[in-house]
Amino acid sequence: MGAANSAPPKPAGMVGTPGTNSPASNGARPTSATPGPSATPEGSREVELLDPKLVNVILSFKKSILPTLAEKLDPLLGESLIMSAVDRLLGFTDDTFVQSKSEQQKQHFAEAEKALMKHLETRFGEYVRNRSAQR
Repeated sequence: MGAANSAPPKPAGMVGTPGTNSPASNGARPTSATPGPSATPEGSREVELLDPKLVNVILSFKKSILPTLAEKLDPLLGESLIMSAVDRLLGFTDDTFVQSKSEQQKQHFAEAEKALMKHLETRFGEYVRNRSAQR
């Protein structure tokens, strides 16, 4: 008698309430088009990654270094080295993403990238000091 008031069973494979054929039943997490809150509490980083002034620091560094690298490397390879150094310094990656053809070339790229990181670190330091002074 209570069966007349209950909802009809969902067809197999229909997404919705977790059941035997829903994605939620096999451990899959539901997704949403709306991003969730940031895992990093506000103010916990010294550098805002989207700060236009930081972007300008990176672009000016790239513009100043690229001609020097282009004298010895393909311009795209030079740009890759610069961006890999930026990614590593910002903590996006732990290692270079620049591909090399030999172990010797890999070592040369690693040395060049370390030198780029050292120069860029100086500019980032200036950015952080200027930002701190403005607060």
